[in-house]
Amino acid sequence: MVQKRTLTAAEEEYIEAIHASEEGANRVTTTGDLARRLGVQDASVSEMLKKLSEKGLVLHTPYHGAALTDAGRKIAVTVTRRHRTLERYLVDICGVDPRASHKRACELEHFISDKAIDNLAAQLGNQSTCLGGRHTRRTNKIGH
Repeated sequence: MVQKRTLTAAEEEYIEAIHASEEGANRVTTTGDLARRLGVQDASVSEMLKKLSEKGLVLHTPYHGAALTDAGRKIAVTVTRRHRTLERYLVDICGVDPRASHKRACELEHFISDKAIDNLAAQLGNQSTCLGGRHTRRTNKIGH
């Protein structure tokens, strides 16, 4: 049975962006940081953070920022793994230029099943890192 996704691609993008910020030095991501990272207006970020907060995926304090909940982090790790595995696949198997692979992986990551990602990862030899050297495996503590 195919598992139905409950989040939109945009919601996953926000969760992934917050996760990327948390992988760096930031534990709380500001509205401005997200707006710059995603190329959207601050008002759009505030709206989405409210939605994600209502779904229990983000802890959001207006004018202070947002952080992922455990449930949000679990989704972020899954989306990040999809993205990083797709980048490897696009470069290693399809011959896509590494600079273009990020954008293409970003387009595909929201529509590919976890089973397909598992199969792609196996075809790639279950490599533990993406092009940038970050972890790709589900079992690794991505973001910690």
